[in-house]
Amino acid sequence: MAKVVDVQTKSADVQVTDARGRVLTLRKPNVLAQYRLVDMLGQKAENRVYLAMVMPMLYLHAIDGDVANFANQRELEALIQKLDEEGLEALNDGIGEHFRRGKPEEEAERAKK
Repeated sequence: MAKVVDVQTKSADVQVTDARGRVLTLRKPNVLAQYRLVDMLGQKAENRVYLAMVMPMLYLHAIDGDVANFANQRELEALIQKLDEEGLEALNDGIGEHFRRGKPEEEAERAKK
């Protein structure tokens, strides 16, 4: 008899507000999104610094409710330009606060809040 496992198919959305007052909706990307990003970037993906800079873009789901998708390098760059420094800072802070796992003691402290 097969064991039935309840799998959550959609992770919860998180909203953060940047310094300009824009609401960014973040969602944890699935692993396939990471593979697709590397494929889209081609040789640029070999540059670890560049890859680390664009990887957070996978978490961005919407800006002020408008879905933020990109399918090619040009659209990715347009989205980065739209976010600008304030949006990128809020995006990275939001990822760090809501999606990154830290040391066990940090996780325990976060769970208390």
